Amino acid sequence: MRLRAWAWMTVLIVVVAAAATRLRLLDVPLDRDEGEYGYFGQLLLHGVPPYAAAYNLKLPGIYGVYAAILAAFGQSPAAIHLGLLVVNAATTILVLRLAERVILLQAPPERVPRELFGLNPFPESVEIARYLRARTTEGDRIAVIGSEPQIYFYAGRRRATGYIYMYPMMEDQPYASGMQRQMIDEIETARPRFVVLVNASSSWSVRPQSDRTLFEWWERYQQNFDRVGFIDIMSDQLTTYVWDAAAASATPKSLVWVAVFERRSP
Repeated sequence: MRLRAWAWMTVLIVVVAAAATRLRLLDVPLDRDEGEYGYFGQLLLHGVPPYAAAYNLKLPGIYGVYAAILAAFGQSPAAIHLGLLVVNAATTILVLRLAERVILLQAPPERVPRELFGLNPFPESVEIARYLRARTTEGDRIAVIGSEPQIYFYAGRRRATGYIYMYPMMEDQPYASGMQRQMIDEIETARPRFVVLVNASSSWSVRPQSDRTLFEWWERYQQNFDRVGFIDIMSDQLTTYVWDAAAASATPKSLVWVAVFERRSP
C-alpha cells in the first residue's frame, strides 16, 4: 500500500511539473510536424479525409487525434499545446495504472504476458522451444503454423517457411490463396523435423471469407507426423503440458492450444 502511494505521488509530481513548464510555453509557434498534424486535423474537421487534399506517408491516427484536440480546445497553437498537455498527462496516468496491474503487484516475469496479452501463447513458447531445441540439431528445420515467430527465436532453429505471420493469408485479398500455396510448397520442400500448430484466434484472425487452402492441406499433411506435444491453455492461471507418447491421445479442454508434431521418417 505504501509503495502504491509513493508511485502515485511521484507521477503526480511529474505531471504537475510538466504541466507547469508547458503552460508557460502554450503560445510557442508550431514546428513543422505540429503544423502538418494540425493542418490534416483541420481538413478532417472540414470533412476532407486524410490524403485527399494533402499527401504524407504517416498513418492517419495522429490526424484524428489532432482533429479531436482542435474540436475540443480551438484552432490555435495554444489550443494544440494544451490538448497535447492533457493527452500526455492522461497517458502518464494510464501507464501507471498498467504498472500497478503488472509490476506493482509484483507479478513474476512469466505472468506479465498474461496480464498484458491474455491467453496468447507467449509464456508457453519458451517451453515449446526448449523441447524442440533439445530434440533437434542446428541443421534441422521447424515450421510454425501460426503467428508465433518467437518460437523460432527461442529454439534457434531454421524455419521451414518464410511466412512467419498468418494474418495476411487470412485477409480477403487476391494474393491470399497464392501466399498459402507458397507457404505449403516451402514447407513440403524443406521437410521440417517438427511442426508447431497454433490454435489461437489471435494467431490467425480468420474471417468468414478467409481462404481455407492451408487448413485443408494440413489435414492431409499431418498424416506424416506424430503428435508429440500438446499444450492446453486452460485459463490465465493454468496451462497443461503433455509431451511425447502421451500427447498423441491428449484432447483439448480449452479454445486455445498448441500442438507439436514430429515427422515419422527423416
